[in-house]
Amino acid sequence: MSEKVKEELKELVVYGGLTMIKQRLTVGTWGNISIRDRETGLIYISPSGVEYEDIRTRDVVVLNEKLDVVDGTAVPSIEKAMARSARAGTCGRF
Repeated sequence: MSEKVKEELKELVVYGGLTMIKQRLTVGTWGNISIRDRETGLIYISPSGVEYEDIRTRDVVVLNEKLDVVDGTAVPSIEKAMARSARAGTCGRF
């Protein structure tokens, strides 16, 4: 793996999900959390179908800009393409 995966960004995804639950912004597995590392271009995204209270850093999926998994074994959120587009500033463009 040539890309540098950062544990602290995985921790932010976990924290973000727990915060959404505590603030009642979501329930169960609805929505997703994603972070793009500007240095590497990697996208850290919550796994699909896992309750936010159960997500650990090992569950966070790391994708490259082509949406290939570079770290993690879980299935990434189905909203991964939207996360890439939003991070690239192209959300809504065709």
